[in-house]
Amino acid sequence: MKLLPIIYFVFILIIACKSDSLKDENREIINSLLLASSLQTENSGSFSCKLNSTKWEGKGNFDSHFYFSKGMSGMFDENPFAIFSFKSNTAPDDRQLTISIIGFNEKKTEYNSSALEIRLEGTSSGDLAYSQILGNRRQNQWSDAKLHFSKLNRISNEEIIASGEVSAVLRSHKSFGKLSNELALTQGVFTDVRIKVYNEKY
Repeated sequence: MKLLPIIYFVFILIIACKSDSLKDENREIINSLLLASSLQTENSGSFSCKLNSTKWEGKGNFDSHFYFSKGMSGMFDENPFAIFSFKSNTAPDDRQLTISIIGFNEKKTEYNSSALEIRLEGTSSGDLAYSQILGNRRQNQWSDAKLHFSKLNRISNEEIIASGEVSAVLRSHKSFGKLSNELALTQGVFTDVRIKVYNEKY
């Protein structure tokens, strides 16, 4: 596994994230790094769901799924957190789904809106004029998200294998063109996701 994208990712998180919730511009940086890292290692895990009843599928890899077991200085109140990211595998759709779990615990299998930040961005048509960013807001009164792990196994000191289900209502943060202001993410299933574990405090 190539470590340079991971090191750069961690560095950007440390200097960019200064509050309990990531700013939009910091999320764009993080998602760009996740995408860049996804081009450099083998596939790891699959994701499928329905977005307003339309099937959507994505894929990730070992460099796009992270777990910082001791948290990170200046981010999410230094709580442990995990980030999973899946890129559409059906052209011309270039959307990327990122799931952040704040307060992630290997022994816990259920999470709700108080711990989840889910973000979908890009364009379903490949036309940048119709790019969109949608997501939920953690702890916000209209946030609606749930995640359940059906499998969560530590297979080594640096790796976890996870499968589960997720659902959420994603509302528009930023849109270009005439697009829906809301997407219902239902029947979300992720399978055999390999999660890279960072055991040190960053």
